[in-house]
Amino acid sequence: MGDITTFVPNASANNPDGDGRPRWYIRGLGTGDTGATTVFPLGIYADDVYLNAPIAGGGPLFDLERIEILRGPQGTLYGKNTTAGAVNVISKKPTFDTDGYGTVGFGSKNERIVTGAIGGALVDERLAGRVALYSEERDGFQSNDFDGNTYGDVNKKAIRLQFLAQLNPDLDALLKLHSRRFKGDGSNGSLPVGRYYNVGYARKNTRITGLDDVGSIPGNQIIGRNTQGLIEDGTPEDKLTLSANWLYDGWSVTVAQRRYGEWKNRNAANPTLDQTFSPQWVTDLDVSYRFDLGLTLSAGAINLFDSHPDKAKGAQLYGVPKYSITSPEGAQGAFYYTSVSYDF
Repeated sequence: MGDITTFVPNASANNPDGDGRPRWYIRGLGTGDTGATTVFPLGIYADDVYLNAPIAGGGPLFDLERIEILRGPQGTLYGKNTTAGAVNVISKKPTFDTDGYGTVGFGSKNERIVTGAIGGALVDERLAGRVALYSEERDGFQSNDFDGNTYGDVNKKAIRLQFLAQLNPDLDALLKLHSRRFKGDGSNGSLPVGRYYNVGYARKNTRITGLDDVGSIPGNQIIGRNTQGLIEDGTPEDKLTLSANWLYDGWSVTVAQRRYGEWKNRNAANPTLDQTFSPQWVTDLDVSYRFDLGLTLSAGAINLFDSHPDKAKGAQLYGVPKYSITSPEGAQGAFYYTSVSYDF
C-alpha cells in the first residue's frame, strides 16, 4: 500500500515492522504500535468494509478500480477511529463485458510476481462473474551467517471471486469471496505478548515450526504461547461478503452481509483455557434520500443487529472483558448514525 502514498501529500505507509504491516499516517496522525489489539486512528476499508486489525491493512493490492485516501476527521461518514482519515480500497467489480489481463514480473532477490484477472457475463444481462489472482515470492534481505538462512522472505497468495446479479433495473446483488495467505519468514526481534515484529502472518496458514534459544540464557523464549496463537490462529482464514444496492427516484439503500470464519485464542499459560470462537455474521445498512436542491439525508447502522463474538472464558472475573477485543469485527456491537450533506 505504501506505493500509493507517492501521489498523496501528507500521507505515508512505511513498513518497518514487516512487509504486511504498514504504519499509516495522514497529516502526522497515526501510530507506531502494530499490536494485535491496537486500534488505529486511521480507518482501513476494503470495499467499504472496515478492517479493524492493523495486519489487515497490509494486504496485496490487485485488480482495483480505485483507492480513496480521505483526510480526517471522517467520523460523520466512516464512524469512529477515523480521526486521521480513511483509506478505502475499491476492487474492480464484474461487468457484462468480457475483459481480462495477466502480468508476470521478476526482480532481484529471486522475486517473482504474477497477477491476473478475467471476467464477463455468465448469463446475458443477468449474471456476471470475475476472478482475480495474485502471487508474490521473494527472498529476504537479511542473512543469518550462522545457519545461512535469510529473513524477511515474502510469500503471498491471494484470490478474489465475485458474482454480480442484476435482479431488476433498480436492484443488483454482489457476492464476493476472497482469501489471502502470507507465509513469509520473519526477522530477528523481540516479541512482546500481543505484538508482531517481522513475523510472517497468514491467517491460519502461518506456523512457527521451531524456536532456537537466544543469547547466553538457555531456554530464553522469544515468542510466548499467546503471541504464537495470535500469529497462527488469531484471524479467520476466510471472509464472505454479500451486498445489495437499490436505487429508485432519489432513494438509495445498501445492505451488506459479512461472515467471519472461525478463529482461536490461546491462553498465555494454561492450554485448558484456550477458546475457539464461532463464525460471526454482521449486517450493515445505509438508507439515504437525495432532494432536488442537492441536500442528502442519510441514516444507517454498522452491525445493525448488535452482533457480538462468543463471550470470553473467565469473563465473570473482575477486570476481564466480556468479549475478546481481538475479534475480527471488534467487540463494540452496533453503531448507528445519521447525517445531512449538501452539494453546491
